[in-house]
Amino acid sequence: MGSSYGKGLYNQLMDVMAKLDALELEHKNDQKAIRALNSETAGLRRENAILRDKVTRLQAENASLRDKCDRLQEENRLLHDDNELLGNDSSSSSTPPSANPPWKAANAYNGRKTTAKKAGARPGHKGGGLSKSGVERKIKDKTLSHSVIDTGDREKPYVTRYVLDLKATATAAEFRIHADVLIVKLSAPTFVRLF
Repeated sequence: MGSSYGKGLYNQLMDVMAKLDALELEHKNDQKAIRALNSETAGLRRENAILRDKVTRLQAENASLRDKCDRLQEENRLLHDDNELLGNDSSSSSTPPSANPPWKAANAYNGRKTTAKKAGARPGHKGGGLSKSGVERKIKDKTLSHSVIDTGDREKPYVTRYVLDLKATATAAEFRIHADVLIVKLSAPTFVRLF
């Protein structure tokens, strides 16, 4: 019985030693995993420190940009207020004269003063225009050649208009505009009839 007790004790010792070897191997593997995790943690801490530094710099830049934005908004508001005080129109900005306020005189945008004088030639000026009677006199004197171009219904009354056209010789074309024509193109012989 003593020998079987020794064998049993030996077997138990061997089992305990096998378990101890297995635990040591597991402990070595855990140690490797711990070292890998410690190395990864150190890398993450370095990266975290870099990112914190970057965040600090970006926050400072953001604060600087906010200050600049606030200054520019204030400057913009002041310029807008000044612009409204100036009463900008076509004379002091790039807006067209048609955008001028209705109370502003038509020629005030160029600095001219309005006068009481009527537009046109001054009293006593002879003028250089040619009247209907002057054209008819030149036709009668044969200074102008004369042709008649009828437009519209010849049975209806007409209105005479003279068009002076320079050719090799001066010619007066008499346009007799009858009641049924609404549009006449004055470069002969093209006419538009609407009815």
